[in-house]
Amino acid sequence: MYYKVLKTIYELNNNGKMSVGVRKLGEKLGYRNLISKILKKLQNEGLIEIVNERVNNRKPRKVAYLTKKGEILLKEVRKRKVFILKQKLKNIKKEIDYL
Repeated sequence: MYYKVLKTIYELNNNGKMSVGVRKLGEKLGYRNLISKILKKLQNEGLIEIVNERVNNRKPRKVAYLTKKGEILLKEVRKRKVFILKQKLKNIKKEIDYL
């Protein structure tokens, strides 16, 4: 769940959006009721930063950004997932060759 939140924040920030609104993030992920708790935990770990942002005299909204530590962790998890998938494929290939 935490990985999915970090990944979504990263993807939305890198697709030209300046920030990720907390409410929209919760709705997009389907964690609307849990998003504040999840983000608070990620913020306490130093993986994201949550700030109030005001755009064009509108009411301020909470937005989330990945920190450098969050980006590094996300990249490491992705590497590990790729490694695990490669190992699984290798094992499947061995099983097929055995048959």
